[in-house]
Amino acid sequence: MYNSFITIDLQGVVMNTVNEIKYFITQKEDNGALLLTGKWGCGKTHLANQVISELNQGNDFIAVSISLFGVDSIELLHKEIKNKVFFSRGFEKAHKKGKNVFSKIKNFSNNTTAILGETFQIAKSINKALNIRWQDFFNVEKYIYCYKTNFETTNCHNKNTEKGKKFIKKRLVLFFDDFERSKLDRIELMGVINEYSENRGIKVIIVADEDKIKEKGTNENSDNNNHKKDDVNITNSNANDNKFKYSEFKEKLICRTLKIEPEYTTIIDSIINSYEETVKGYKDFLINNKEIIYQIYIESNSDNLRSVKAYIMDYERLHEAWLNSNVSSEYETNMFYNFGAMLFGNKMGIYEKKDYGLLFSSSKLLSIFTKWNTTYEFNSCQDWILENVWDKKKFISEISERFSVQAYTPDEKFMYYYLWDLQQSDIEEGLETVLNMAYNGNLTRDQLIDLLKKIHYLRTYSVTLPCNVDYTKMKNGFESRKAKILNFEITEPKRRTYAEKSEIDEEAYSLYDDINNFDSKMYALEARKNFIEYFESTDSKTTYNFKDKLIGSFDEKFLEMFYNKYSQCNNAKKREMYFTFLDISFCDKLYSDDEVKETISNLQELKRRIENNEENKNDYITAIINQSFCDKIDSKISEIQTYYTELKKAIKHQEQDYI
Repeated sequence: MYNSFITIDLQGVVMNTVNEIKYFITQKEDNGALLLTGKWGCGKTHLANQVISELNQGNDFIAVSISLFGVDSIELLHKEIKNKVFFSRGFEKAHKKGKNVFSKIKNFSNNTTAILGETFQIAKSINKALNIRWQDFFNVEKYIYCYKTNFETTNCHNKNTEKGKKFIKKRLVLFFDDFERSKLDRIELMGVINEYSENRGIKVIIVADEDKIKEKGTNENSDNNNHKKDDVNITNSNANDNKFKYSEFKEKLICRTLKIEPEYTTIIDSIINSYEETVKGYKDFLINNKEIIYQIYIESNSDNLRSVKAYIMDYERLHEAWLNSNVSSEYETNMFYNFGAMLFGNKMGIYEKKDYGLLFSSSKLLSIFTKWNTTYEFNSCQDWILENVWDKKKFISEISERFSVQAYTPDEKFMYYYLWDLQQSDIEEGLETVLNMAYNGNLTRDQLIDLLKKIHYLRTYSVTLPCNVDYTKMKNGFESRKAKILNFEITEPKRRTYAEKSEIDEEAYSLYDDINNFDSKMYALEARKNFIEYFESTDSKTTYNFKDKLIGSFDEKFLEMFYNKYSQCNNAKKREMYFTFLDISFCDKLYSDDEVKETISNLQELKRRIENNEENKNDYITAIINQSFCDKIDSKISEIQTYYTELKKAIKHQEQDYI
């Protein structure tokens, strides 16, 4: 009886599952395959590989794993099985020539498998010497000849002995992994597995997510047909797969099912304990903060432990940066939690990049992750999670600014801290100063939105504010700030903060709409700057510089700048400006209705001025150029009108479909 298993260092359900796998394998009777099932990422493959490793350390069994993921033909599958079995039998490098190896093949290839060396060089030597394939003389059977593990070299000179290594017969165990991800026709795949399990008497264990197998069948168990966002696309276009039924699969092939539902703390502890740190001391940090990992995993309602490993691997980069800063480590545990909330929130689809920027709602994260804190939310982390851009210097700069040893004033605390981390004195002493900053246009869009949300929540909880809030003054302040931004008097950072209408006061809706509408101008700001430089420059530039660029609306400033320079140019420069202007795009969903109306109105005014220019009377070449330009302006206006008419129709249609 088989007794050479080594105890696995796991507990609970996992240990019980291992024991049940052992029991199945050691049974002499065969009655079908064993199904090892569990959610993707729960550790099925890891557990199977542990069992395989332990089996191959003994002298009773030989176990191999075949992944069905990516295998696209039955022929290739048989070949993969044969290869895996052939090259996993414990053979050492042989130094015999091809003919001697071939002699062994013939002697042992009748009823069982042949004895060959381990390496591919042997196969190559056979092919070269005898023009044959080793696969032609090797069969996958119930028992396989292998080298005996830890065999003593004394008294071993019998016919089955070579260089002190004794050949012994082991029973074969095949693990078929990723059944639900296979591209093969299900009926044919069932036939292959049945061939090895029933017809050849080989111990077969299928590793798969049973729910995903059900999903890929007919309408059986249709309640399991909801895929998660990060699931791999497992759709199979094979027509015969439509005939596949999970009940048939289970009845014909499976004699027993084992489901892995491990204790998450045990698995997470195992991940931490086996983690190979790159940054010295990081593993100790993980051990000391494993409760945070537990909490993130539970709150996210995730069933994928791979995400946990990704979480701790990704944070190591932040930990290393933190060690290189002068920021106290007392803040890092909160940072560790917040980063986990952002990372898992992204996988859940509530923290992701949208058409108008990096759109997410803190309230959504807070509803799931109880310790979510915007104080520990940094642009550098957003860039990495959402755009795969990591800037170590930027991260260090942000945390240094946020958590510097210098004491924050009440107004700084009010701006930088999460509302529920503030003291009452911070609100009473800091709110009025922050409001005055908003009235004077000194708050960024992110800071302004954060202010609107804090005011709303304070009022929601019936907090008496220490001063009046004037949204009209806020709106005027934002208008003055917009003008400075567009005139390049101040620099505005990329907007990252958004709000639901339910998160701000109704009186603030108009201001919030203005902030949203300004996104299009911010998007086009760099091209707008280049266009202004073009007006002011005496150098000639090609029209390609502005090809399909968005510059924001064609407002009065651009109208005056363009016409003044155009009217003063010679005909050659006029044509250059003419073609440059036509390359600019005013058709994009980022433009607001007001910007579109403003653009059309000023284009009409530009046409009127060019048509009435006195130059048309004095130079017929100029007159022809101007007339051609006016015709193109008409075409441009028509193009813009058509685009936005069709865009509104499409939006309306989508809304109707949604309803």
